[in-house]
Amino acid sequence: MKIASVLADLTTVIPTRYSAGGSAEAFSGKKSGESTPVTVASEDLASVLLRFENGAKGSFSVGQVLPGHKNDLVLEVNGKTCSLKWKQEQQNELWIGYHNKPNSLMAKDPSLVLPEARRYTHLPGGHQESWTDAFCNLMRDAYAWIGEGGAPEAKPAMLPTFNDGYRSTCLVDAMLRSHVAGSVWEQVQYVPDKK
Repeated sequence: MKIASVLADLTTVIPTRYSAGGSAEAFSGKKSGESTPVTVASEDLASVLLRFENGAKGSFSVGQVLPGHKNDLVLEVNGKTCSLKWKQEQQNELWIGYHNKPNSLMAKDPSLVLPEARRYTHLPGGHQESWTDAFCNLMRDAYAWIGEGGAPEAKPAMLPTFNDGYRSTCLVDAMLRSHVAGSVWEQVQYVPDKK
């Protein structure tokens, strides 16, 4: 489903942060020192309502300064008969919620994965596959496709296209326009490539 319009509220929750004055490399073990106050002008919290082309509705929140959340991504889909929730920090579990029976938690089981996705599962159930594995899967697809000549009709479905990137940019632009206009509904102004 494609997002047709958005209503966005963007906020700078923490306008002053502290820095040691240099960029600490990830996993280097260096402490930031938190000694110099830095004024932050960019937003660090966004709340967005979504309207899809088929009439479905959604929402999401993005925060960069939420204590205790370390690259925390949660996806939830709610339907008429059940809800599904997946958390990146617990990536091998899928929560399933019901109206008429107890909720359940499904653990990753490669034998239950659709055949077209099975090649992306490398470890047996009970072993954590992670963000780095997902990134490796994407790069493996890209290099294999390029190695085979990169014909457009042979592109693996999981690889994003230029139009995917363009559509994402159009979504962000609509969110920024919505916020500047006072958090009003804005249409996504996307003109797809006709090729």
